[in-house]
Amino acid sequence: MDYINRLSQTDQNGAKCVSVHFFRTQVQPLSGRELEVLKLVTEGCSNPEIATALHVSQNTIKTHVRNLMNKFGVDRRVQLLAMVAMSRGQILPDRSYV
Repeated sequence: MDYINRLSQTDQNGAKCVSVHFFRTQVQPLSGRELEVLKLVTEGCSNPEIATALHVSQNTIKTHVRNLMNKFGVDRRVQLLAMVAMSRGQILPDRSYV
């Protein structure tokens, strides 16, 4: 979460958001709630666990995860985790396919 906190900014309405750059591609700003969900996803929590922790429905969490995947331009939860790991420098992208 430290990494995500370092990227956090406050928008004009005082809401916490984050603007992230991945390999020359800017990700749309993340809301405070999306940051909370992303943190829990990266910790390996399931949707039911995240829903319980944040006191919301599983459908709400599914919506947040889907929005995160859309913003990061990925189709699968594991790809979302890979994007976060790459942004942290924990893994390097494989450019051999390019």
